[in-house]
Amino acid sequence: MSSWSRTFYITVLVVGVLLDAMVLYFPVDPAPRLIIGLLLVPIILWAGIRLEVNGMLANQSRFASRGRVFRELRSQVVLLLEQVRRLNWIAVDAERGFRNQDDAMREMDQIEDEIREIITDVRRAAGRATLEPETGILRKRGEERVV
Repeated sequence: MSSWSRTFYITVLVVGVLLDAMVLYFPVDPAPRLIIGLLLVPIILWAGIRLEVNGMLANQSRFASRGRVFRELRSQVVLLLEQVRRLNWIAVDAERGFRNQDDAMREMDQIEDEIREIITDVRRAAGRATLEPETGILRKRGEERVV
């Protein structure tokens, strides 16, 4: 966000809040007070939201070009989480009586061995960046932006 637009939105926000405070503070007939106060609320909200949205967009653009560089590590961690979930549901099913306890224990032992192999792969993939970062491309009216 440029400095002049930020200054503009801050000025609109401060002036709107001050006008709204004056309308509520000084004794005026209730009908005009209500109408003017309600007309100023959208202006205050608009300026505040624009400041917040522009601030978020400015922060997002800083990290957008980096992309995902550790894809192999991420895929190993996702696989690890899937096995942990599977292990959990087998234990839950065995506890509730939906599975035979002995079969569940054998399957859980097998999953534990698979988890150990995945952890070895996670250690191997840690710190190794992929040659091309994974980024999405957003096309908007003929221009191309990396997201």
